[in-house]
Amino acid sequence: MKHITNEELAALRVPAEKYLCWVENALLHKAESVLPEKISMKMEEHVFYNVMPCILPYKGVAGVKIVNRYPERNPSIGGDLLLYRLADGELAAAFDAEYITTVRTGAVAAHAVKSFARKDFSFLALAGLGNVVSATFSMLAEIYREKKLTVGLLKYKDAHETFMQKYRFPNVEYKVYDAPESLFSAADVIVSGVTYREEDFAPLSCYNEGVLVVPVHTRGFMNCDAAFDRIFVDDYAHVKNFRYYDRFRWCRETAEYVKGVCEGRGSERERILCYNIGIALHDVYFASEFLKML
Repeated sequence: MKHITNEELAALRVPAEKYLCWVENALLHKAESVLPEKISMKMEEHVFYNVMPCILPYKGVAGVKIVNRYPERNPSIGGDLLLYRLADGELAAAFDAEYITTVRTGAVAAHAVKSFARKDFSFLALAGLGNVVSATFSMLAEIYREKKLTVGLLKYKDAHETFMQKYRFPNVEYKVYDAPESLFSAADVIVSGVTYREEDFAPLSCYNEGVLVVPVHTRGFMNCDAAFDRIFVDDYAHVKNFRYYDRFRWCRETAEYVKGVCEGRGSERERILCYNIGIALHDVYFASEFLKML
């Protein structure tokens, strides 16, 4: 049994396009996988342990990821992943899961933008500039390196300054906003990595025609649930308890879009919301690919 660290995975320097292929392939085979709902255990407010199992018969592996969140820790979310061989049930590898969680979440969000954003989008809004949004943006910058982008950042302490210094690209112009209302009113695509928010970010009037909203941690967009034209989710079972799930106008799994069962964007005017709760399907797929590379 191997123990694989975050540093070993980062050293592989996997290109963004390969990550997006892994996301796509996992979704193509989603119906063949065994994916129970995650188990969430809360010790106290804002502190949790999530247990996320999955079996991928077509890849010959099974896995379970355990994620925990401690708000005062940096990064606040961490965890471990165990990968088993289906042939004999032996433990093939134990992964530090922080890197896997970050890159798979970033890749899934980037895949959503590539799949559902308007083709002519030019303004990308980013809120919550932590590890996941950083991973998402670095992948998007690689995928859209030939595209001129205005990137609006929601101001928070000095995070926006650090972000602009770290991610410098010739095709990117940054703008900083004090309030989500003004930021979102300018945006074609909104990616939020804010981990906790009690209220909605902005009134519905702030969301333009044709906007795509990708709430990585789902917080702050409940007023969009019943108003947006289309909602894509990574797994029905993981969102069925959302407060306004029964009021979604139109809802499909992203896997259905990937398999060609439904279209993505019906028109350039549709407002689309993409809820990716984070499923072990991608974690276990990514772990199996990483193990092969190592």
